[in-house]
Amino acid sequence: QRKRRRLGELKKTLREKIVLYNAIPGCEEKIDTEAACSLCDVILPWEAQGDG
Repeated sequence: QRKRRRLGELKKTLREKIVLYNAIPGCEEKIDTEAACSLCDVILPWEAQGDG
């Protein structure tokens, strides 16, 4: 459960960073926030293994 809470915190931080990045004037490439945050489930394999 601690890992799940940590993952939630990481997703929130990632979302905040993406919003800041997307707000940069003159930056043509924007990041899809939802797509990036859902990748966390794939990128962080320990979450998929559960609390063990």
